[in-house]
Amino acid sequence: MASIPITDGQLHYEVQGAGAETIVFLHGMLWDRHLFDAQVAALQSRYRCVCADLRGHGRSSTVSDCDLYTQTDDIADLIQALGGEACHIVGQSMGGFVALRLALRYPALVKSLTLIGSSAEAPTANDLRMSGILVFVVRWFGIRPVAGKVMDICLGDKFLADPARAVLRQEIRQRILDNDVAVLLRTAMAVNARDDLSHELHRITVPTLVMVGSNDKDSQTTPAHAQRLHAKIPGSRLVVVPAAGHFLPIEEPEAVNLALIDFLATSFL
Repeated sequence: MASIPITDGQLHYEVQGAGAETIVFLHGMLWDRHLFDAQVAALQSRYRCVCADLRGHGRSSTVSDCDLYTQTDDIADLIQALGGEACHIVGQSMGGFVALRLALRYPALVKSLTLIGSSAEAPTANDLRMSGILVFVVRWFGIRPVAGKVMDICLGDKFLADPARAVLRQEIRQRILDNDVAVLLRTAMAVNARDDLSHELHRITVPTLVMVGSNDKDSQTTPAHAQRLHAKIPGSRLVVVPAAGHFLPIEEPEAVNLALIDFLATSFL
């Protein structure tokens, strides 16, 4: 593990592989750099794979701000620390929110963009109401009372019903429970306060892959959100993974790996 200083702590990241080009992986809320373990295993023979723990997650520290633009600045600083060359950016959910802002604010640092289970839109009033209920419970009673609900939102029905994946489901549940409550609440507030970037998507000119599970039940990152991203980002590709949910890199790692490998291999021909 390595780290760089951020405004109120340290941003930790892990580098695997030594390819000429760099992929920076940005995980979603509730997770850490290990969300992309299967993708790193598949790509590290060809690329330098960098997995960051976003502020407050994993080993990265923060005592205050989890604003998405502050997180965007963190990743820009990370890429500069890695040498300043444009990188392939892969973001899932909140990591996709950060990746989009990076592509718009720091276009010279982005060589390609992959958005998995993400969106350019601000949350709706209904999104905020549903999120507010979960935030209220977590603030006063902790994560455990909502862990089952979060699992149902974040995982596809096929994955949840598969007896062969019972151990992995338990590991995911434990990861959810291991989140720091204070950081989780600050992060949820930042995600809920995000601005709408739909009107700016035409400015993204790098090759872009949009991926989503057909059974993504997060109301803020549905297949319809992915369709709208694809429609507004010029020349983007859309991959919908059948029967998969929000934690796509964990649920269907082979499908994600194949799509990423093909996208990176053919986008610059």
